[in-house]
Amino acid sequence: MIELPLRIALDRLTAAAQAIIPATAIGFSRSVDGNRTSILYVYGHGVGGFDVAADETAEALRPETDRIQQAPRAVLEAHRGRAAEAFLLDVQTKGLVSFRLAGIEPATRFWVGLAQADPLTLDQLRQFEELADEAGRVVTAPLAADARLQRLERLEQAAELIPALLHVLDVRDVIDRLSATAKRALPHDLLILNLFSSDLATATVYARSERGLEPGLVIPNRYPPSTIDAWTFAIVDDHLQHPLERNAPSTALGIRSSLRFPIRLNGRVEAGIAFLCATPHAYADADVPIGWRLAEHVASALSHFRLAEQLADQAKRTEELRARQTNLELLDELLATLTDSGDLRDVFGRVSAIVAKVVPHDAAVLMVRLPGGRRAKLSYTNAGFALAPDEFTISELRDLYRAALGHEISATNLQRVLLRRGVLKPTGDRRGPGPAGGRSMQSGPAPILFPRPRGLALAR
Repeated sequence: MIELPLRIALDRLTAAAQAIIPATAIGFSRSVDGNRTSILYVYGHGVGGFDVAADETAEALRPETDRIQQAPRAVLEAHRGRAAEAFLLDVQTKGLVSFRLAGIEPATRFWVGLAQADPLTLDQLRQFEELADEAGRVVTAPLAADARLQRLERLEQAAELIPALLHVLDVRDVIDRLSATAKRALPHDLLILNLFSSDLATATVYARSERGLEPGLVIPNRYPPSTIDAWTFAIVDDHLQHPLERNAPSTALGIRSSLRFPIRLNGRVEAGIAFLCATPHAYADADVPIGWRLAEHVASALSHFRLAEQLADQAKRTEELRARQTNLELLDELLATLTDSGDLRDVFGRVSAIVAKVVPHDAAVLMVRLPGGRRAKLSYTNAGFALAPDEFTISELRDLYRAALGHEISATNLQRVLLRRGVLKPTGDRRGPGPAGGRSMQSGPAPILFPRPRGLALAR
C-alpha cells in the first residue's frame, strides 16, 4: 500500500489540479511485487485506497506505462466492474490523464480524474506535467522526525490491544474493551464491526461499542462490490456532505466522519471495521497506520473465533455421525430379534415400534406394487390411528379410512378386524346418537401397526 502523504500536501495538489481544469479526484498508482497495483485516491469527500491485480486497471492507471496517458469516459465505462473505474465513474469522472513519475521506484504514476470531457490543450498538459513533478516530491517526501516519533508512540499504544485479544473466544464479547483501549491510540466515538455477505451486497452489524447500531442489523452496501473487494482503507471527512453516507444509519446517530478498514480472511473481504466520530474532518494521514494496526489485531481475533466455530461445527457433525451409527447398530440388533417371528401381519407392528426408537414417526405404510408396475396397494398402515384423536368411535375411524382410501368401507367389518388384531379397546364410554355416535374406542395398549383388513386395498 502507498504510504499516505500528508493530507495538507494532498489538498494542495488537489487545489493545483482544480486550477488547471475541474477535477473529480487525484491520486497515485504504484506497482507492488510486479503483479499488484496499489491505488491511492483523493476526492472532495476524503481519501482512500485500493489494491488490485496489475492487469485489472485502465492503461492510464498502470504504473509502468508511458509517461503521459489519457483515457476518455468510454474506457472507464467498458470496465465499470473494476474497482478503480467504478470509483471514478461514481464521482462523475469524464476522462483521465496520468503521468509516470520519473526516478521513483517502484514504478509510480500520478493521475487526475477530469470533470469535463473536452480534450486537454497543450498548455493544460504542460501544466499537469509540472504538477506531476510536484506530486513526485510529495509522494517521496520523508516524514518529519517529530511526526514519525509521535506515530511510533501511537503504534505502541495500539499494540496494547494484543493481550486483550489473545484469548478472545468471541470478538462481540470484548468490543467495548477494544474500543476503550483503542481510543488512546485512535480517538473515536463509536467502533463498529460489520460482516459482509458473500456477494458484498449487504453488511450485518456484528459487534459495536457501548452505543450505536444494534447487532444483527442488516445494511445494504451503498458502494459497488468491486470497490469493497479491493478496498484497503477509506476516510470520509463529512458524512452529511457525502452522497452515499448522508442517509446511512450511522449518520442518523450523529456520526460525521469515519475511518474504515477491511478485514480479509482466506483471501477475501469478510468484514469491515469502522472508527466513527461525531466531529467532521476528524481523521488525517497520521491516523491511517494506527487504524490499520488495530484492524489487523481485530482480524486476528476474528480469524481465531471463526476457527473455533469451525472446530465446534466439525465436532458437532462428528457427534451426529457417531450417534447415527449407534442408532443404526441398535436398529440392526433389534430387528434381528424379529427374524422368523411369524407372519408379516404380526411382525409389522413391532417393526414400527422398534424403528420409532431411532426414527420417530407418527404413521408408517407398506405399499405393494401391483403387476404392471403402475398401480400399488396399501398393505399395512397405522395412518388411521395417527390421524385420530386419543378417543374415537368406529364411525370416526371409518371416516378417516374412507377419506384415505377413496371408497366406502364397512364400520362393522373394520371394528371386527381391528378388535381381533388387538389394536382397539373399548373405553367404556358411549356417545349420543348422530353421525359420530357409538361406543368410544382407544388404540391398543401398544403402538402396533394394524394390518389392512382384506378387501380394503388402496389402488392408484
